[in-house]
Amino acid sequence: MILIMQIPDKIFHKVPDVEKQKTHFELLLQVNALMVQKLFFRFFILYENERI
Repeated sequence: MILIMQIPDKIFHKVPDVEKQKTHFELLLQVNALMVQKLFFRFFILYENERI
């Protein structure tokens, strides 16, 4: 999942503009999903700790 963040610019430049925008948007979506997961895990851990 961390690999998503590390796409080399060389590959990006070979992609046509429209495709580049699409892939960039997909990247943003995936990054957002990662953030949501991190938040969820944080809350879940807090909840588990409260229960004990």
